[in-house]
Amino acid sequence: MTSLLFSIGKTVIGLYLGKSDVSTTFGAAKSLVTVMIWTFYSAQILLYGAEFTKIYSNRYGSRIVPSRKAVQIDIRKIEVRS
Repeated sequence: MTSLLFSIGKTVIGLYLGKSDVSTTFGAAKSLVTVMIWTFYSAQILLYGAEFTKIYSNRYGSRIVPSRKAVQIDIRKIEVRS
């Protein structure tokens, strides 16, 4: 799923950059914005793929089981008095 979304994004960005005119006044700025959008899109795909893999492996594959030497960390709330 992740690789499919990466391929679609790569194709769309490539088509956009191929058809845009970089020599115009705002052409270079549009290219920079496009790279920033691609970075955001890639991060979202990566996180979505990780979440999908976690859910899929828990439901259909093997669950993550800590080793005998694993240490459990308790999260506690800290009260602030003023």
